[in-house]
Amino acid sequence: AKPIVREFLKSKTLKINQSNCQNFSALDLAIGQLKIEQLVSNAPFFGRTHFKPRRFQPPLIEQIAQRHLREELIWDASHFELADYYLQSQNYAQALKEYRIVLAYDSTHLTALYKIADTYFQMEKFDSANYWYQKALHFHPRAAFVLAKLARLLLVSGNVKQAINVINQIVGERALFEQLNPRQQNALYYLRAVAFLKLGKKTAAKDQLKMLLQRDPDNSLAKKLWKKLKQED
Repeated sequence: AKPIVREFLKSKTLKINQSNCQNFSALDLAIGQLKIEQLVSNAPFFGRTHFKPRRFQPPLIEQIAQRHLREELIWDASHFELADYYLQSQNYAQALKEYRIVLAYDSTHLTALYKIADTYFQMEKFDSANYWYQKALHFHPRAAFVLAKLARLLLVSGNVKQAINVINQIVGERALFEQLNPRQQNALYYLRAVAFLKLGKKTAAKDQLKMLLQRDPDNSLAKKLWKKLKQED
Protein backbone atom coordinates (compact mmCIF):
# COMPACT_ATOMS: atom_id res chain seq x y z
CA ALA A 1 0.00 0.00 0.00
CA LYS A 2 1.10 3.56 -0.66
CA PRO A 3 2.23 5.59 2.41
CA ILE A 4 -0.98 7.64 2.58
CA VAL A 5 -3.06 4.47 2.49
CA ARG A 6 -0.92 2.84 5.18
CA GLU A 7 -1.41 5.85 7.45
CA PHE A 8 -5.14 5.76 6.79
CA LEU A 9 -5.31 2.04 7.62
CA LYS A 10 -3.45 2.59 10.89
CA SER A 11 -6.16 4.98 12.04
CA LYS A 12 -8.81 3.25 14.12
CA THR A 13 -10.91 6.39 14.54
CA LEU A 14 -11.47 9.28 12.17
CA LYS A 15 -12.70 12.51 13.67
CA ILE A 16 -13.98 15.70 12.10
CA ASN A 17 -13.14 18.75 14.15
CA GLN A 18 -14.75 22.08 13.38
CA SER A 19 -12.49 24.09 15.69
CA ASN A 20 -9.70 24.44 13.10
CA CYS A 21 -11.98 25.18 10.16
CA GLN A 22 -12.27 28.65 8.71
CA ASN A 23 -14.97 29.50 6.21
CA PHE A 24 -16.66 26.18 6.83
CA SER A 25 -19.91 25.30 8.53
CA ALA A 26 -21.62 22.18 9.79
CA LEU A 27 -22.93 21.67 6.26
CA ASP A 28 -19.40 21.29 4.87
CA LEU A 29 -18.55 18.88 7.68
CA ALA A 30 -21.67 16.86 6.89
CA ILE A 31 -20.69 16.71 3.21
CA GLY A 32 -17.17 15.61 4.13
CA GLN A 33 -18.48 13.02 6.55
CA LEU A 34 -20.73 11.46 3.91
CA LYS A 35 -17.78 11.26 1.52
CA ILE A 36 -15.68 9.53 4.18
CA GLU A 37 -18.52 7.09 4.89
CA GLN A 38 -18.56 6.24 1.18
CA LEU A 39 -14.79 5.84 1.17
CA VAL A 40 -14.54 3.50 4.16
CA SER A 41 -17.38 1.33 2.91
CA ASN A 42 -15.32 0.24 -0.10
CA ALA A 43 -11.97 -1.47 -0.72
CA PRO A 44 -9.31 -1.15 0.49
CA PHE A 45 -10.80 0.39 3.63
CA PHE A 46 -13.95 -1.67 4.16
CA GLY A 47 -13.79 -3.50 7.49
CA ARG A 48 -10.31 -2.18 8.26
CA THR A 49 -11.07 1.32 9.51
CA HIS A 50 -13.58 2.44 12.09
CA PHE A 51 -15.45 5.65 11.39
CA LYS A 52 -18.12 6.90 13.76
CA PRO A 53 -20.28 9.55 12.09
CA ARG A 54 -21.71 12.43 14.08
CA ARG A 55 -25.22 13.74 13.78
CA PHE A 56 -25.99 17.31 12.86
CA GLN A 57 -28.79 19.62 13.96
CA PRO A 58 -31.06 20.66 12.43
CA PRO A 59 -31.58 17.44 10.40
CA LEU A 60 -31.91 19.64 7.30
CA ILE A 61 -28.09 19.89 7.29
CA GLU A 62 -27.68 16.19 6.53
CA GLN A 63 -30.56 16.26 4.05
CA ILE A 64 -28.93 19.07 2.08
CA ALA A 65 -25.54 17.32 2.26
CA GLN A 66 -27.06 14.16 0.80
CA ARG A 67 -28.68 16.13 -2.01
CA HIS A 68 -25.33 17.75 -2.75
CA LEU A 69 -23.64 14.37 -3.00
CA ARG A 70 -26.38 13.20 -5.36
CA GLU A 71 -25.52 16.28 -7.46
CA GLU A 72 -28.99 17.73 -6.98
CA LEU A 73 -27.51 20.91 -5.46
CA ILE A 74 -24.23 22.59 -6.27
CA TRP A 75 -22.07 23.69 -3.33
CA ASP A 76 -23.10 27.34 -3.13
CA ALA A 77 -26.79 26.54 -3.61
CA SER A 78 -26.53 24.07 -0.73
CA HIS A 79 -25.30 26.83 1.57
CA PHE A 80 -27.99 29.20 0.31
CA GLU A 81 -30.74 26.68 1.02
CA LEU A 82 -29.51 26.21 4.58
CA ALA A 83 -29.05 29.96 5.04
CA ASP A 84 -32.57 30.65 3.76
CA TYR A 85 -33.89 28.16 6.33
CA TYR A 86 -32.07 30.01 9.10
CA LEU A 87 -33.34 33.33 7.76
CA GLN A 88 -36.94 32.12 7.80
CA SER A 89 -36.36 30.92 11.36
CA GLN A 90 -34.98 34.39 12.24
CA ASN A 91 -31.64 32.83 13.14
CA TYR A 92 -29.85 35.73 11.53
CA ALA A 93 -26.36 34.96 12.78
CA GLN A 94 -26.39 31.49 11.22
CA ALA A 95 -27.93 32.78 8.00
CA LEU A 96 -25.20 35.40 7.65
CA LYS A 97 -22.55 32.78 8.37
CA GLU A 98 -23.76 30.54 5.52
CA TYR A 99 -23.95 33.42 3.04
CA ARG A 100 -20.47 34.65 4.04
CA ILE A 101 -18.97 31.19 3.54
CA VAL A 102 -19.90 31.38 -0.14
CA LEU A 103 -18.62 34.94 -0.31
CA ALA A 104 -15.27 33.85 1.15
CA TYR A 105 -14.70 31.73 -1.96
CA ASP A 106 -16.15 34.21 -4.45
CA SER A 107 -16.08 37.81 -3.26
CA THR A 108 -18.25 38.98 -6.18
CA HIS A 109 -20.97 36.31 -5.89
CA LEU A 110 -24.17 38.25 -6.59
CA THR A 111 -26.53 35.98 -4.69
CA ALA A 112 -24.35 35.94 -1.58
CA LEU A 113 -24.00 39.72 -1.63
CA TYR A 114 -27.67 40.57 -1.98
CA LYS A 115 -28.80 37.86 0.44
CA ILE A 116 -26.53 39.32 3.11
CA ALA A 117 -28.18 42.67 2.40
CA ASP A 118 -31.64 41.06 2.57
CA THR A 119 -30.77 39.60 5.97
CA TYR A 120 -29.73 42.97 7.36
CA PHE A 121 -32.88 44.50 5.89
CA GLN A 122 -34.99 41.91 7.71
CA MET A 123 -33.06 42.72 10.88
CA GLU A 124 -33.88 46.42 10.26
CA LYS A 125 -30.18 47.24 10.17
CA PHE A 126 -30.66 49.54 7.22
CA ASP A 127 -27.16 51.03 7.08
CA SER A 128 -25.65 47.56 6.81
CA ALA A 129 -28.26 46.52 4.25
CA ASN A 130 -27.45 49.60 2.18
CA TYR A 131 -23.73 48.80 2.33
CA TRP A 132 -24.25 45.27 0.99
CA TYR A 133 -26.73 46.27 -1.72
CA GLN A 134 -24.27 48.91 -2.85
CA LYS A 135 -21.47 46.37 -2.81
CA ALA A 136 -23.54 43.99 -4.94
CA LEU A 137 -24.20 46.81 -7.40
CA HIS A 138 -20.51 47.73 -7.48
CA PHE A 139 -19.78 44.34 -9.02
CA HIS A 140 -23.13 43.95 -10.82
CA PRO A 141 -24.30 47.50 -11.65
CA ARG A 142 -27.03 46.40 -14.03
CA ALA A 143 -28.74 43.89 -11.75
CA ALA A 144 -32.20 45.45 -11.92
CA PHE A 145 -33.71 43.37 -9.13
CA VAL A 146 -30.95 44.51 -6.76
CA LEU A 147 -31.62 48.11 -7.75
CA ALA A 148 -35.29 47.48 -6.91
CA LYS A 149 -34.30 46.09 -3.52
CA LEU A 150 -32.17 49.17 -2.92
CA ALA A 151 -35.11 51.42 -3.83
CA ARG A 152 -37.31 49.63 -1.29
CA LEU A 153 -34.63 50.01 1.37
CA LEU A 154 -34.18 53.71 0.64
CA LEU A 155 -37.91 54.29 0.90
CA VAL A 156 -38.28 52.38 4.17
CA SER A 157 -35.27 54.13 5.69
CA GLY A 158 -36.62 57.58 4.83
CA ASN A 159 -34.45 58.42 1.82
CA VAL A 160 -37.49 59.06 -0.33
CA LYS A 161 -35.98 61.20 -3.09
CA GLN A 162 -33.12 58.73 -3.54
CA ALA A 163 -35.64 55.91 -3.74
CA ILE A 164 -37.54 57.72 -6.51
CA ASN A 165 -34.29 58.32 -8.39
CA VAL A 166 -33.43 54.61 -8.32
CA ILE A 167 -36.97 53.64 -9.40
CA ASN A 168 -36.82 56.17 -12.24
CA GLN A 169 -33.49 54.69 -13.32
CA ILE A 170 -35.01 51.23 -13.62
CA VAL A 171 -38.33 52.22 -15.19
CA GLY A 172 -36.66 54.70 -17.53
CA GLU A 173 -34.36 52.16 -19.14
CA ARG A 174 -36.10 49.42 -21.02
CA ALA A 175 -33.18 46.99 -20.77
CA LEU A 176 -33.26 47.25 -16.99
CA PHE A 177 -37.03 47.26 -16.61
CA GLU A 178 -37.46 44.16 -18.76
CA GLN A 179 -35.11 42.19 -16.54
CA LEU A 180 -37.92 42.22 -13.97
CA ASN A 181 -40.96 39.98 -14.03
CA PRO A 182 -44.45 41.60 -14.04
CA ARG A 183 -44.83 41.28 -10.27
CA GLN A 184 -41.51 43.06 -9.68
CA GLN A 185 -42.39 45.74 -12.21
CA ASN A 186 -45.73 46.37 -10.54
CA ALA A 187 -44.02 46.62 -7.17
CA LEU A 188 -41.92 49.50 -8.50
CA TYR A 189 -45.02 51.47 -9.52
CA TYR A 190 -46.48 50.90 -6.08
CA LEU A 191 -43.28 51.97 -4.35
CA ARG A 192 -43.16 55.10 -6.47
CA ALA A 193 -46.77 55.91 -5.54
CA VAL A 194 -45.93 55.54 -1.85
CA ALA A 195 -42.82 57.67 -2.30
CA PHE A 196 -44.80 60.47 -3.94
CA LEU A 197 -47.29 60.39 -1.07
CA LYS A 198 -44.45 60.74 1.44
CA LEU A 199 -43.39 63.87 -0.45
CA GLY A 200 -46.94 65.21 -0.39
CA LYS A 201 -47.41 64.72 -4.14
CA LYS A 202 -50.86 63.17 -4.06
CA THR A 203 -51.67 63.69 -7.74
CA ALA A 204 -48.42 62.04 -8.83
CA ALA A 205 -49.16 59.15 -6.47
CA LYS A 206 -52.61 58.69 -8.00
CA ASP A 207 -51.11 58.66 -11.48
CA GLN A 208 -48.81 55.82 -10.45
CA LEU A 209 -51.69 53.87 -8.98
CA LYS A 210 -53.75 54.37 -12.13
CA MET A 211 -50.92 52.96 -14.26
CA LEU A 212 -50.50 50.07 -11.87
CA LEU A 213 -54.20 49.21 -11.82
CA GLN A 214 -54.28 49.31 -15.62
CA ARG A 215 -51.48 46.76 -15.63
CA ASP A 216 -52.87 44.71 -12.76
CA PRO A 217 -56.53 45.45 -11.91
CA ASP A 218 -56.52 42.95 -9.05
CA ASN A 219 -53.47 44.35 -7.28
CA SER A 220 -54.66 44.38 -3.66
CA LEU A 221 -52.13 46.91 -2.37
CA ALA A 222 -52.90 49.37 -5.15
CA LYS A 223 -56.67 48.95 -4.70
CA LYS A 224 -56.40 49.53 -0.97
CA LEU A 225 -54.27 52.65 -1.34
CA TRP A 226 -56.47 54.00 -4.15
CA LYS A 227 -59.59 53.54 -2.02
CA LYS A 228 -57.92 55.36 0.87
CA LEU A 229 -56.95 58.31 -1.33
CA LYS A 230 -60.43 58.56 -2.83
CA GLN A 231 -61.95 58.64 0.65
CA GLU A 232 -59.63 61.49 1.56
CA ASP A 233 -60.74 63.60 -1.42
